[in-house]
Amino acid sequence: MSVSIDEYLEVLWVIRIERNQTAKIKNVAKQLHIAPPSVAQMFEKMRARGLIKYDKHSGADFTQKGKRRARYIVRNHRLMEKLLVDVVGIKPSMVEHTACGAEHYMPEKVADAICTYLGHPRECPHGDPIPKGKCCPQKV
Repeated sequence: MSVSIDEYLEVLWVIRIERNQTAKIKNVAKQLHIAPPSVAQMFEKMRARGLIKYDKHSGADFTQKGKRRARYIVRNHRLMEKLLVDVVGIKPSMVEHTACGAEHYMPEKVADAICTYLGHPRECPHGDPIPKGKCCPQKV
């Protein structure tokens, strides 16, 4: 998967899952600070790869494949932020770039190990929810 597709999936996760809003081109463009035609092109590419369902009138939504990948990216990002802040001692305002780099390549086993080490945190340092992993107890 390309890093740019992952970034779109991450934004779609926030809009669709966390905010329960419609993922229209203009919403995504605003979030990513890019032109709407660029979003439309990427939506077409993501639809062709089976990651989203897309209609210009109703916006974009995840396929199962896209939702799994988005969840993976968001979870990795937020776990890395939590690790950097709580264990390494880096200020929350400084962890975004490092977490963004790690999120794309972290194996699920590593994410689960970090999650377990941190006690299965529910939120990242910015207060955003961390999706549960297979390692998380059901009641966490």
